[in-house]
Amino acid sequence: TGIASHDSSMFQYFGRLMNHGYVPYVDMFDHKGPLLFFINALGHLSFHGFEFLWFIEILSIFVTLMFSYFSARFFTNPGAAGIGIIVTSVIYANTLMGGNYSEEYALPLISISLFLVSRFFIKKDARIYVPFLFGLTGVLVIFLRANMIILWGIGTVAVIGYLIVSK
Repeated sequence: TGIASHDSSMFQYFGRLMNHGYVPYVDMFDHKGPLLFFINALGHLSFHGFEFLWFIEILSIFVTLMFSYFSARFFTNPGAAGIGIIVTSVIYANTLMGGNYSEEYALPLISISLFLVSRFFIKKDARIYVPFLFGLTGVLVIFLRANMIILWGIGTVAVIGYLIVSK
């Protein structure tokens, strides 16, 4: 019903083309990662005329705020963490105006990874699935947009450095 911004309209267009059998990077090209096109293809699958890209966006923001809250609780009390998340949600609402940005889909992965790194350093949690999830979220962000992976570079070096020093 509205005119999407330049990037969003391209992502939605590529998603719709994928739903019609076109192959990304063969039949159409953009410098963003393939996961962004798959998200838009999934969001534009029609179930009785109901497209749910907006639902994926809401879920993305919800997961971001939830893991941001969990991370904030490591550093402060639950009340202050909750107030911080409320302020953050207002900032997200203004920053992501229009929606369907690659950053919007990377934020949940970044917040999950930040939570995992924080939990490693604060609670000394080194369960076997933690590095797997940390790596998986990093790979998914690379497949969204490769220039947003600094957390994984710094986090990996920090954990390796900590483990070497602790030995």
